[in-house]
Amino acid sequence: MKTKFNQLILLTFFALLTFTACQNEETQVINPTEQETIVPSSALAGLMSNTTANYGAYDDVLDGSSCFSIDLPVTIVISDITITIETEEDLEELEDLFEEFEGNEDILDFIFPITIIFNDYTEIVIENEEQLEAFITDCDDDEDDDVIECIDFVYPISFSVFNADFDIIDTVTIESDEALYHFLEELEEDDNALIVSLNYPVTLEYANGETIEVNSNEELAEAIELASDDCDDDDEEYECNEDNIAELLVECPWDIDDEFNDFDDYQIVFNEDGTLEITEEDSTSAIGGNWELTDTDDGLKLILSDLTAFDQDLGGIWIITECDDDELVIERGDFTIELDQDCDDDEVDCSVGEIYESIVECAWLFETNLIDTTVAVYVYFTPDGQILNANADGTESVIGTWELTVTGSYIYFDLEFESEFDVLNGLWKVAECEDDELYLINDNNYIFLHQECDDNEEDCDEEDVEVNLKECVWNVVNYNGSDDLIDFDFDFTVNYDVFVSLNGNVVQEGNWSVSSNPAGLNLNIELQFENITGTWQIIECDDDRLKIVRENDYIILERDCETDVNPFECYENDGVELEECDEDGDGFAVFNIYEAVPDCNSENTLSISFHTSAEGAATNTDILEGATAYTNTSNPQTVYVRVALFDNPDVFYKYPVELIVEDCNEGVFDCFSDFELEACANPNGVAEFNLSANTIGLIDCQYSFTATFHETEADAEAGIEAIQNTESYYADTGEVYLRIVSESGNYEVYTIYLFVAECNPFECFESFDAVIEVCDDGTDGPNLYDLTTAFANCTPSVDVVTYHETQSDAANGVNVITNPSAYAYAGVETTVYIRVESENQIGIFQILLLEVDCNPNDCTEGDVDGILAECTWIPVSYNGDDNLIDWTLNFEANSQVVVMTNGETTVTATYSTSQSEDGVIVEFSNVAGPDIQALSGSWLVVECSAEVLQLQNGDINLVLERTCD
Repeated sequence: MKTKFNQLILLTFFALLTFTACQNEETQVINPTEQETIVPSSALAGLMSNTTANYGAYDDVLDGSSCFSIDLPVTIVISDITITIETEEDLEELEDLFEEFEGNEDILDFIFPITIIFNDYTEIVIENEEQLEAFITDCDDDEDDDVIECIDFVYPISFSVFNADFDIIDTVTIESDEALYHFLEELEEDDNALIVSLNYPVTLEYANGETIEVNSNEELAEAIELASDDCDDDDEEYECNEDNIAELLVECPWDIDDEFNDFDDYQIVFNEDGTLEITEEDSTSAIGGNWELTDTDDGLKLILSDLTAFDQDLGGIWIITECDDDELVIERGDFTIELDQDCDDDEVDCSVGEIYESIVECAWLFETNLIDTTVAVYVYFTPDGQILNANADGTESVIGTWELTVTGSYIYFDLEFESEFDVLNGLWKVAECEDDELYLINDNNYIFLHQECDDNEEDCDEEDVEVNLKECVWNVVNYNGSDDLIDFDFDFTVNYDVFVSLNGNVVQEGNWSVSSNPAGLNLNIELQFENITGTWQIIECDDDRLKIVRENDYIILERDCETDVNPFECYENDGVELEECDEDGDGFAVFNIYEAVPDCNSENTLSISFHTSAEGAATNTDILEGATAYTNTSNPQTVYVRVALFDNPDVFYKYPVELIVEDCNEGVFDCFSDFELEACANPNGVAEFNLSANTIGLIDCQYSFTATFHETEADAEAGIEAIQNTESYYADTGEVYLRIVSESGNYEVYTIYLFVAECNPFECFESFDAVIEVCDDGTDGPNLYDLTTAFANCTPSVDVVTYHETQSDAANGVNVITNPSAYAYAGVETTVYIRVESENQIGIFQILLLEVDCNPNDCTEGDVDGILAECTWIPVSYNGDDNLIDWTLNFEANSQVVVMTNGETTVTATYSTSQSEDGVIVEFSNVAGPDIQALSGSWLVVECSAEVLQLQNGDINLVLERTCD
């Protein structure tokens, strides 16, 4: 055996001469122990290789193959968008981009050649799609199963290399996963006999960012194994529990996406104090309310209450049916809403997909500091990559090409122009992005693009002109070069009325409209002013300025948003809806139409009248009488409010009021049906029932109602003789009746069936024998028993529990054990009794107290020494695995040597036995062979016989079986 060892050292020495650099001097050190030596083909070496292998699955969004990864950077094309992927963070953004093109197949194309890297860091250059598909097809995903991706070495780390005299002749420093992988690969070569040890401490980093420092091979292996067990944690679905959802709700605002698109422009902000605000886009006002989460048997519920608006639409109890870390799906009955978290505060608030969709949508006004664009330039970006210039005659001409590209986290326009625009050629980064504006930069130069989806030659949009006219008062600042009309205020209302005021008084009222024809946009005004009334062509327009012409006349209008002259400003623009409940189901109800008239403050004295037709409101006819108590004639019915100047009734404003009679009980009674309740009978055959709302589920109904219980159906129908103590109602069988009254006064009656069951309150106590065991500590003193643990699962369901030393005491309820959690008894075995009272019944049950020998293993150190030396032993199980079963252990009693062999490799180690308080200890040391080094350390003998020894080291179990063959 000693001869073989010297040959191994010589081989090692010559191998080291080819592996390491020359050393000027040697440092004498203590021989490395098994806690530091890295043995080729060992379990630890395998774990280290799996940890440092190239993880090919991290970029599956690119190649769909876990057998290899693609060397970055790489350039791809998605739906005509060119993207350069430089980092792993870019891959996450690529996944988001794929969601925007969901439904399109085969949308990703590589710009070849590319390089693929396998798990062992082998690289292959791929020239085309066919070669790539061949490797993807040949990929066996199971090959990647051993790669451990959720723990990494923190570099640098170093290894010591030894010569035949165990002198350090080199120190190898490792800086990366790839370098460590190849270093370990060199150790595995058949002709390699290197002896190296890992220099501790070594730091490891888990996927969640936490780090751990290890100081031995055993600690290193344990850390990697624990990490590999938890590698799937990052793939677990978001846990929809109450704490997580509560924390998620208050993080950021939430966009509302409902199936009818009624609230798509709204956001909800959930505050930590339980309040909420609902806002609409850029609105400065908010709808208030409260929110609450509650966990029920039906699931997690989100309750929205006290909403100052939309209470019927958004208020009530919502069940959270789906959740993610940025998305919730909530349901209330048949109504489903998706809430999407909106935490994005980036200035460039557009994705590459959104830019692509908007850029090809319509024309763009083009401005840049590199070209004189005094004359407005409009361009079109076509889906096939062309840039078209909009000519004055309505035609377009090609002036260049465009392409979107993504590099890192930035989006670029790649522009190639012809002739006069070629100064703009190159890459332009998207610096700012809005729905209809893009700001591109290249060094100190810029391009500004403003979307003009309905542009005309005057750069005027019909809708924009209308919106601007309606927003504020306008003044004629120039009429054919004169400002004679500048003191008149023109108020263009949303109903297309125009009020002309002078010094705050309305002097004229007319109509206005905007129309278009092939020649452009027209502003039509009907007034008594002869020099104003008529049709004017809009030749210039801006948000606060209009120039209009008619034959040889022109007018310049400028907007004045500080003046408010419309006396009807606060009245409803789109009309009002009034709703009343149908009390008797005939479709008619009484309305107070004055509720449709807002409380407005006006400097003018106004008169209010009500009319049954729109024509009547315009001509002040068809007067509606009794507006404070008006009964509708149809359902729905539209009536009209006329608001007129008291001193000039010809100046007026009208708006519709829709009267709606609705069934206010709709949905209320859907919450209810007949119920069944069951309770246990007492000795008299009577059961106690809880008729509260919680018992029969009424608390889950989102509508307002009043509930009462009655002993007869007739009483329930009449609403009399209600049961008073509903939470403690005694009955032997039969029914009671539930009366539900809605807010409108309508009601329904439901039957509550009562069933009395024969229940055994002591079923749990009778289901098993209670035994409490304590270990024999070797003294004659009393043992302490915690009697309360004997029936711990049963006692919460009963009314009274006491403990007694005799059955007679328990039956009579006397001589109670005062401290049952620490009952002292000095004998080996005894019986005490528990007395339980439930539902006026008494049960007596035994508790057996036993003193046991907790170390039944009778083997002494001498016994173990004798058993080990008799024959050879085989490790048939190592923590349930038989990977060491090919090894045979031969214990030499006199020399304390154990020879371990598997037929190919022989390892000579040492062992020793010792006696501890817990039992016999077997210690293995100097175990340097592959795999079998797992036996190193101290093992407690937990079971022993002449044929089998069971050993334990921490959480690891080892079973040795004797063989005398």
